[in-house]
Amino acid sequence: MRVKYKFGEFYSKQETVESYDGIRLRYFHRRIHRKLERFAAVFYLRKKSSILEVGCGTGFVTEELGKYGGVTAIDPSEHMLDLAKMRVGNKAKFEKKGVFDMKYKNEFDSVVSFRVLNHFDDKNVIKALKKMKDAVKKNGLIVFTLENKSYLRGFIQLIFSRNKAPSYKHSLDDIDILTKEAGLKIKDILAIQHTWLLLPLHFIGEIIRSKKYELNSLI
Repeated sequence: MRVKYKFGEFYSKQETVESYDGIRLRYFHRRIHRKLERFAAVFYLRKKSSILEVGCGTGFVTEELGKYGGVTAIDPSEHMLDLAKMRVGNKAKFEKKGVFDMKYKNEFDSVVSFRVLNHFDDKNVIKALKKMKDAVKKNGLIVFTLENKSYLRGFIQLIFSRNKAPSYKHSLDDIDILTKEAGLKIKDILAIQHTWLLLPLHFIGEIIRSKKYELNSLI
């Protein structure tokens, strides 16, 4: 049975936290995507800058950000923060809060947020981007990800995904509209495409994960 959770509720579940890195790093194509994400996160960052990471999860990107300056990493999940602290140690300052709880004003050179905004509808994406805009200094930088529209990948997710938080997909035109509504100007877009070469691997990986899920549910 497929169950839908609210974003915060899903990522606060112990089951989600414990399997988070395993799911994203278990298969070859997923490891490639994660490494590309790390590359994209720091591509425009300046050394010795102040960085806010919104939705740090288990600290996978936080670890890389720490090489570029002082990092403040926030996440609404206490369990996620515990894992992030174990991974990163004292190389970042961690705070338990979500993007809509932020009250920062012109404090950071850059704001980085990966795998967060794709869980929000358009109205809340704009609201979240405005919060990030408040947090960053004048002429600062905001680096964020949104999931691109892929009907084939969406079909695969529809078949195999269980117990997931809502996920929204956006075209390049959508991103242009949302950023303008938030009062931001796009500097550049880096696209990670789900190519025809990687899609079969994704499909096979989802089948394996689905079978493991069914087996575990019977034990």
